[in-house]
Amino acid sequence: MIKRNLLLAFLGLFLFAGTNALQAQDPNQVNISPQGEQSNKFYFSLSSGYAFGITGGDMGGNFVGSQDPNALRSYNRGTLGEGVPINLRFGYQFNPMISFDLGVQYFAGTPQQVQTVEIPSFTDVTAKAYSNQMRINPTLTFTAPLDEKWNMYSRVGAIMPVGGAAFIDVEGSALAIAQTAGNLARNFERTEQISGNFSVGFTGALGIERKLSTQPNNHWSIFFEAEAMHLNLTRNTGEITTFNLINNNTGAVTDLLEGAPRSATHINYVNELNAQSNSQITNAGGFDPNQPMDMISTSSFYHHLSLQLGIKYKF
Repeated sequence: MIKRNLLLAFLGLFLFAGTNALQAQDPNQVNISPQGEQSNKFYFSLSSGYAFGITGGDMGGNFVGSQDPNALRSYNRGTLGEGVPINLRFGYQFNPMISFDLGVQYFAGTPQQVQTVEIPSFTDVTAKAYSNQMRINPTLTFTAPLDEKWNMYSRVGAIMPVGGAAFIDVEGSALAIAQTAGNLARNFERTEQISGNFSVGFTGALGIERKLSTQPNNHWSIFFEAEAMHLNLTRNTGEITTFNLINNNTGAVTDLLEGAPRSATHINYVNELNAQSNSQITNAGGFDPNQPMDMISTSSFYHHLSLQLGIKYKF
C-alpha cells in the first residue's frame, strides 16, 4: 500500500509540475516564433528505453520437494512490468503549452521467476513469466518552454492493452509430474499462453525536450523522459501450447499434448467455482473433458517506471 501511494504521488507530481510551470511562465522571457511553433501543429514521435518493475505483488512461491503448502519456503514478489517499451505517438498541438496525442506501445517483457520447486539431487523446477502486449495510450501533454531550444513537459493519460498475451514457461525434472522410475532420467518443458480481461491503467511522464535547431524551418527535436505506469490485468483464458517430456540420455521428446482432451489444454478463468463450473473440484459428476476447465482467476501487476529516449517531428 505504501509503494502504491508513492506511485500515485509520483504521477500526481507530473501533472503538478506541468501545470505549475505553465502558470509561472513569462512569455516575455521566451521567444516563441508564431511561424515556427504555431504553424507546425501536428507531430509524431518514436521512443524506447527500459522499464523497471515497481510496486509488485505475490507472483508465486518457492517450494522444496513438492508444491505442497507445507513445503513452501518463501514467496516471489514482483511485477510483469519489466521489459522494453517501444512507443509511437501521433499528436496535435493546441498551443505551445498543451497538446493531445494518441500513443501506440509495443511492450516486450523480461522473464520473471514466479515459482521454483527444489527437488534434491535432480533438476529444480522453475517457472518464469513474461508478457508481450500491444497497448493504446491517449494522453495530454503540458509543456513549459525554458528557452529557444529547451522545453520541459509533463504528460498524463490512460493505457489500455488491446493485444498480446502473457506466457508462463515451466521446466525441470519430470519427477514433479510423477515420481516414477521412468522419470528419473527425464525433464519436462511446459508453456501456457494467457489472455487477460480488458483493463484500463494510467500513465504519467516527466521529460525534457531539445530542438535540433532554432531555425524557423526546423521540424526535429529529441527528448528524454521518465514514465510511470500503473496497470493490473486479470486472467481470462489460458492454453497449454507446449508440454514435452525430454529423455536426458537419448534426447527423445514425447509430446504430452498429443491426444490430450481439451480440458487438459484449455482453461477458462472465472471469479468463483460452483456446482455449474466445468471443474472436477465442484462439479465432478458434470465435468466435461471436451470443454475448457474452469479455474479461479488471478491478477497480474504490470506497474513500472521506464527511462526512455526519443525523437520528435512536427509538421
